[in-house]
Amino acid sequence: MRRFSFTPFPGRFGSFFLIALTAVVVRAETLTYVDLVGRLTDLEHLATLPETGEKCVQWSSWDRRSKYDGASGKYVDWDANGDGGGIIRKEGDELVFAEMTGPGVIWRIWSALPKEGRVKIYLDGATEPAVDLPFIGYFNRENEPFTYPALVHEAARGQNCYVPIPFQKSCKITAQGDWGAYYHFTYTTYPKGTALPTFTRELSQAEKDALARADEILSDCGPQAFSARGDDVARQPDAVLGRVAEQVTTTTAVDADDGGLWLQHTRSLARMEAVTACG
Repeated sequence: MRRFSFTPFPGRFGSFFLIALTAVVVRAETLTYVDLVGRLTDLEHLATLPETGEKCVQWSSWDRRSKYDGASGKYVDWDANGDGGGIIRKEGDELVFAEMTGPGVIWRIWSALPKEGRVKIYLDGATEPAVDLPFIGYFNRENEPFTYPALVHEAARGQNCYVPIPFQKSCKITAQGDWGAYYHFTYTTYPKGTALPTFTRELSQAEKDALARADEILSDCGPQAFSARGDDVARQPDAVLGRVAEQVTTTTAVDADDGGLWLQHTRSLARMEAVTACG
């Protein structure tokens, strides 16, 4: 029998090799629902590079006539603009909007024209939907937990819902009836091994409190919001904004003397995290 042995590389090269090998190992992460809600307003996380394998993706309605013809190397009907009703396929009387492989989190649901037809979200292979509402019910703040004004609101004539919907293995979204027109489902997929909860509308008190806190922060962006999160300052723009600059580590917002500019910049960062929440 032939035996093989491995001798570690000696000296500096050996140390470098071990460090490099360690660097490529992706740490498996466990995130609770409270953790995920916290990312809606966590500026430090916004400034952190995503883990290897983490991606931001979106399913949306768009005119499926637009496509690339690989055989000819040409784009076909690239100016097609019937973007209100594109779907993946039909299954009986249901329209399939989206299919996702986990672990992942839906961060944003959007529509320009949601109506009373039902939109269902199936998670982790369940035969019953975790959410089954009229499409407008995701946006009218009448159905828990989609009731927080800073997370569920109209902007630029579009309806937005930023309540996180996590899943571990899979997510499938379907619609029935006159659901309306136009949809976006923006989500993040995480590296394999990441542990996420399966969303349920029956949230714990701690999870409800986390959503309420995010709603409070995003409803009142500015120095006082950061103070409420633990900074020992109250309405002191220079002190707060200096800390924010240090946390964000940005090279673009350098006009520290202009408090108004910094306020606008930090407000935009908080909003950006709520809009994208993709790391």
